[in-house]
Amino acid sequence: MDYLDKQDRIMDTTDKNIIQLLLKDGRIPQKRIADELKISPQALKYRFSKLTEDGIIKKFVLHVNPEFYGGMQGFAAFVTDRDYADDIFSRFRCLEDISIFGFHGNNEAELERILKKAYEKLGAPIMNYTPPPSGKLTNVSDLDRKVIEALKEDPRMAVASLAKKLSISSASAKKRIERLRERRIASVILILDLSKTDAVIFLLFSNSPEKVMPAIQSSLIFQISDNKAGIAVCFSESLEVAKRLIVNARKLDEKSRVMVVYDYDFLN
Repeated sequence: MDYLDKQDRIMDTTDKNIIQLLLKDGRIPQKRIADELKISPQALKYRFSKLTEDGIIKKFVLHVNPEFYGGMQGFAAFVTDRDYADDIFSRFRCLEDISIFGFHGNNEAELERILKKAYEKLGAPIMNYTPPPSGKLTNVSDLDRKVIEALKEDPRMAVASLAKKLSISSASAKKRIERLRERRIASVILILDLSKTDAVIFLLFSNSPEKVMPAIQSSLIFQISDNKAGIAVCFSESLEVAKRLIVNARKLDEKSRVMVVYDYDFLN
């Protein structure tokens, strides 16, 4: 019995490690996951399939920065459990009866109108953050746009399949995908059913994002920030570990706000 219990614990830990790697990079190849976790490709394939069949892995979504289309993005948190779907690209529901939405608009004036409309329906936000345009999305080629459109259809499309679809070399396809991700233009997001795992996703809002980074770096999935404020999305294998990370982050920025996510989604 001790042996079986030990095996169960290893399986649980390994599954969570797989999930964490996929959250950090939704396109990470299965072979690389197997290599990093030191398990066989066959074992990884089985675990990946089981996580999907069990509904823990719900889907993969290609998230494209609204700036890519010449727009802007903004985030706002509300004390509400109401759903809201107008002009949003992401939603996070938190245990604290707080919902956080990512909004997009074609320009600053339109984004302000969209946010105002949300405030009228959901009430005054308890937090809001509109990152300034990065100015890094220039010189995006037609080929980049074709890559993005192809990945919208299949976010984890194999590099070889993408290369064939666009009539380019595999090396070129791989380089394009990596470049889009590094420049935070487009990234593949794993959507989990958090009710089926005891792993934890939490959001940390801080006015000193670089200051708290040492405390959360190991758990960071992605971050949206400038020099003044930021939102960090983090993953932890358990509530106990999440609590330790949060305590350490608050030692570096006692005014940081943390919310534990129980459901989330990104929209194409």
